[in-house]
Amino acid sequence: MTDKIGNADQTKKWMKEADFLRGIAILAVLMIHTTWNSTMVNTLSDLAIFNIIVNFFSRFAVPLFVFVSGMVLSRKYYHKLDRRHFYSNRFKSIMPAYILFSMFYMLCEVAYFREIPPINEIIIKWLTGDYGYLWFLVLILQIYLFFPFIISIYCKYTKKADYLLIIAFIIELAWASIDIDLPRDLMFPSGLFYLVLGIYTYDHMLTYNLRSYKSYMVLLSILFFTMLISYLLIFDIIKYGSFENIPVKYPVHLLAIGQLLYTAVIILMLNIGVHFKNKTNMLISLVYIFGIYSFGIYLTHFFYRQLITALLIKIGITLNDYPFYTILFLGMLIFSLATTYIVSRLPFGKYIVGTTSTRNRANMRK
Repeated sequence: MTDKIGNADQTKKWMKEADFLRGIAILAVLMIHTTWNSTMVNTLSDLAIFNIIVNFFSRFAVPLFVFVSGMVLSRKYYHKLDRRHFYSNRFKSIMPAYILFSMFYMLCEVAYFREIPPINEIIIKWLTGDYGYLWFLVLILQIYLFFPFIISIYCKYTKKADYLLIIAFIIELAWASIDIDLPRDLMFPSGLFYLVLGIYTYDHMLTYNLRSYKSYMVLLSILFFTMLISYLLIFDIIKYGSFENIPVKYPVHLLAIGQLLYTAVIILMLNIGVHFKNKTNMLISLVYIFGIYSFGIYLTHFFYRQLITALLIKIGITLNDYPFYTILFLGMLIFSLATTYIVSRLPFGKYIVGTTSTRNRANMRK
């Protein structure tokens, strides 16, 4: 069933399911950066194969974050958008944290290697988000830059929204599969489809009964395509000798399957979030908490990833041991959440980790 939610009354309400989706997305990010270590194990063991499957599946994280941005920004700006006000608010929400954490991770790198890199290298890394996985913030900044243009096109051709989705899908697929003589640091095209999907979903909330055949079909398609592409990925690792030796470019049909897979995951997670947003459940409540603090968790988790990895290897728990991955995942989650919670209570916490104690308490009472 498709429910219309793009109306004036809806803009007055906080989309609680957005926090749920952010919570799922940040857990997937942590899973990616936990299982990424499996590419460095000595042999292609059962542990490595399991981690490769989990790593590939979890890559819906960035598409989901972009999707939520499209949905939430549409809620605020679908009906009226003052570009000056929009750019001012959006960039203030990202730039202070980006500058601060870029500097922090740069200093960590200097301390680790005990040398100061050339100034041109520092500038390039700052511009591209090469410090501490901050490239995602560069992507979000680019999305903010292009959003007024995209939403104006969507509103102009809203009756042809289905065609806009198809066009966005093709553009993103072409960007990923075709060698185009454009800077690859222009990351916006890699999130265009999911941004437009978020706008479309705000305008036409895609909901269905979780116990219906549609839900089971979506779940089965997710499982099938995850196993299929994971199998091909494992085959490539065997063929090329290691994960790092696999060619960057994949056949267009596999990229298309990946986009469809992540779309199915997004729609499923959206429906779970809508279904549970007014229900009390400890696990769901935890996911909402992770979502509220997701920005800060993303900013800080790389530091704890490096620290915990070094400590585990030092005490003899290696990449070939099962406990390594469990401890790393839980350690990143717990310490990043605690750090974000504490910093968010500081007077200028919202400029550091993107959240405030007032909003957090209000959401916890819901």
